[in-house]
Amino acid sequence: MATPKQTAANRMNAQKSSEPPTAAGKAVSRFNALKHGIYAQHQIMFDESAEDLAELAAEYHEHDCPADSGQRFLVDTLVHNEWRLRRTRRVEAELWQTAYNTFVVRNIDVTLT
Repeated sequence: MATPKQTAANRMNAQKSSEPPTAAGKAVSRFNALKHGIYAQHQIMFDESAEDLAELAAEYHEHDCPADSGQRFLVDTLVHNEWRLRRTRRVEAELWQTAYNTFVVRNIDVTLT
């Protein structure tokens, strides 16, 4: 239980924190929590297309024809996991390319001499 002095200090500190005052500040700060995507509200990242995700979902729904909410949940889970797996594979390929460029290409002269 907080003491009255702690409660008063907390209220004073709370007055100092506020939302970003401008639209530009709000636009920037909306990505502050986007570190790993676990709590992301949107499934589309910067280099992805909403149309591609919609097409993938349509393909799964057409192929599996979910008949009730339980089946729709399972199909939606498949779509979500497929989308994330594609992203993971793309990110992994980019990481390997970066590692190659960083370590192999930069050190090739050292290896050849």
